[in-house]
Amino acid sequence: MIWEILKDLGIFSVAAGVIAWLIRTISQKVLNKDLEKFKHELKQEQIKASKLYDKRLQVIEDVYNLLEDFDQKMRSLTSPMEMAGDLPKEKKLKIAGEAGEKFRDYYSKKRIYFNERISNLLDKINKEFISAWIDFTMYPPGKDILGGRDAKEKWEWWIKAWKKVTEEIPRIKEEIEREFRELLGVR
Repeated sequence: MIWEILKDLGIFSVAAGVIAWLIRTISQKVLNKDLEKFKHELKQEQIKASKLYDKRLQVIEDVYNLLEDFDQKMRSLTSPMEMAGDLPKEKKLKIAGEAGEKFRDYYSKKRIYFNERISNLLDKINKEFISAWIDFTMYPPGKDILGGRDAKEKWEWWIKAWKKVTEEIPRIKEEIEREFRELLGVR
């Protein structure tokens, strides 16, 4: 009987409403707290990803600049055509060697920033440069060759190096550039 009177007065409904309100309020506070924590963690991950992306962009730029410098130095070294006022081949050999060392040293320390495809392309272009270097230095500049067979052989090795630098290496370099552009989002 008392239960029915309380029920008729709506006390049970009020109590159920209060309980529902308490549960909802507590749940919202817990969810809001979890949401704020998630937002903070997400922001930290975004900052970390942004810093990594910026670092990776810098490494790409640096590797490409060193590669381009090495390429230009090797073209100058192996070019059969010499212009008035050009440095002697002995000096160009030293300059190209230093540019190659800078490229290889930097790249070997930063290769972790590149996917396997780009690493393979950079390794491949490096091998081609080394091969061209070896071909060119079969008869080092300044080594006097009196003529005949040695002069012809020197010329053949020199042209072989020149062809690698002007024909084979540019094809690999184009692939590297395509991959770098894709990483940078440049189409």
